[in-house]
Amino acid sequence: MIIFGHNNFLIKAFTPEEVRLPVQEGDQQVSFEVRQRYAHIFWIPFFPIGKLWCIRVPGSKDLYQMPEEVKAAILQNYQGEIKTPWYSYSLILIAMAVGLFMYLGELQKKQEREDAFYNRVEEKKMLIDYPTTGDYYVFQRYEDPDRWESDKFVLKVNQYDESTTSFISLYPYLYQKMSSNDSYDFYKAFDAVETQAFNEMNISRDAIKAAIEQEYRETFKPVKIPPLEGYYKLELIKRRELDK
Repeated sequence: MIIFGHNNFLIKAFTPEEVRLPVQEGDQQVSFEVRQRYAHIFWIPFFPIGKLWCIRVPGSKDLYQMPEEVKAAILQNYQGEIKTPWYSYSLILIAMAVGLFMYLGELQKKQEREDAFYNRVEEKKMLIDYPTTGDYYVFQRYEDPDRWESDKFVLKVNQYDESTTSFISLYPYLYQKMSSNDSYDFYKAFDAVETQAFNEMNISRDAIKAAIEQEYRETFKPVKIPPLEGYYKLELIKRRELDK
């Protein structure tokens, strides 16, 4: 349930002497108060709705209306001390602070995603430059680079020299299983067909690097990788971890 309403708080109180009113001995000492009225939600000030100019009598909880001449004297001598306090807008300020915090948090998340993207790019380049027999390269393969339809294409490093990596390719049914089942055991599937015949091909490392999506904020267009047919984007490189 939303609790809302209005209330007021003291801005400043003045004695009769401060507003230059004559005081006789034995007079009851009253105070003149300027109070800020505000609307609230859940008792948190939302916005100001005017001021109360009142008199407080000692021993009484009631407030009485301030005479216009006293109000005029206060405005003349203390105008700068009775401005609307900033905390009259507390709820608005809290909402702005929360909004700013969420905005900065989202900016940080976006920056972290961008940093992670470029870290993956550098990791792929490093794995390409320093291949290991048994590395698996997973590509998205496109018949038409201007269309989104694609399937997975997987190559396994067989051997390598200074600039070229020799791969063996896997059978299509494995690509299809990987595409349709994210929990499919990657290494178990490949190990199971090690004794079957594979196509072997040599591919330049520079050609493989060209298939890496390298700009976070730009749309990547798949590229040709000779001698393969079709167009390719390198999705990931999997290197089996050493047994501990």
